Amino acid sequence: SCARAAQRGVFARRLALAAALPEKPLLICCRGGAEAERDAAALLQEWAVATAAAAPQRPRRLVCWDAGLLWTRLAGVARSTPACAAWRVYQVFDGALTFAKAKAMHELAFDVPLERLLLASSAPRKLPTQAVSGRRAVCHPGHVLFTAERLVEIKRGSVELCELVEASRENAREVFGL
Repeated sequence: SCARAAQRGVFARRLALAAALPEKPLLICCRGGAEAERDAAALLQEWAVATAAAAPQRPRRLVCWDAGLLWTRLAGVARSTPACAAWRVYQVFDGALTFAKAKAMHELAFDVPLERLLLASSAPRKLPTQAVSGRRAVCHPGHVLFTAERLVEIKRGSVELCELVEASRENAREVFGL
């Protein structure tokens, strides 16, 4: 459709800008289901192959900000495509992880290793269920702890809360150069 072609064009232009800033992370929010994720992964793979000559094996930090399978797709591309082998693909988890109906996100959270996850508040949206207390509830960075606690539950106790929070902190330092 015309809308899909327009979105692909905008994404391609954003990737061209990203090529000029290889030291910066590339944050990707992909909504629209499996088809949109396949398109995004294919465009990123094409972009990586096309730009590999300019910056061979330079580590590229990609941050997925969605509940779909884009993280899984990009991690697979990084393993299977030499031009993408230096990718470091991270997944962001926010208050939406605490929602009971977020089953796909729960499954993804179980699979993402500590060295590839980030915690975020997504303020003012996505207020964690533990923080809901009337009409005036406001999402803020302090609510990240609720997301972290839920993530420990989802990982079935295979990780301690302090370990998970510290991993997210270290990953944020890596991704954003802090």
